[in-house]
Amino acid sequence: MVPWYWSVEKQPESVVTLLFEVSLPHLPLHLERRIHLDRADPSVLRIQERVTNAGHESIPIEWGQHIAFGAPFLSEACTFEVPALPQGENAWSGRDADGRDLRRVLGPDAHTEDFGIFEGFSDGWYRIINHVLNVGVDVKWDVALLLCLWLWPEFQRSSGHPFYGWCYVMGLEPCSTNTHAGIAESVRHHTPCSTA
Repeated sequence: MVPWYWSVEKQPESVVTLLFEVSLPHLPLHLERRIHLDRADPSVLRIQERVTNAGHESIPIEWGQHIAFGAPFLSEACTFEVPALPQGENAWSGRDADGRDLRRVLGPDAHTEDFGIFEGFSDGWYRIINHVLNVGVDVKWDVALLLCLWLWPEFQRSSGHPFYGWCYVMGLEPCSTNTHAGIAESVRHHTPCSTA
């Protein structure tokens, strides 16, 4: 809930790089995010991030990318591919109780929600495609840093703040930890987390 400061970094003429940075008010952490767009290949957006600890004590952190897809791209015409098996306490089976393949996205009237964590990546990537619009997105990341992929489809199910039953969105989020119970739980159970 703090503002990020941004600037345009000088790069070769074909590349545009935006730098976003912020120092946290209650922790001695400085965050930087660089977003690169190369005019030679405008279909690729590259993001680099860095956390710097200005203090003299290590601080456990969880790190993830809050990537979410919504309409009109997201629809029942979408499928997604993930090169990993769901595992662990919060494992998502990939199928519902009736055996339906949940990798095929439901429409906004499904009124359902779910949560799962994919682990066991040898290569960090996923692909989501809308077969009617003939548009897709490939997301790639470093599995040495972000070990898991969190999945949370929110299809007009959750009531109250902030969704109020109207939200149609699906998150596919590379993350450093295999639990969504918070940093204290990650530290307690020695689940993967980073130290700044």
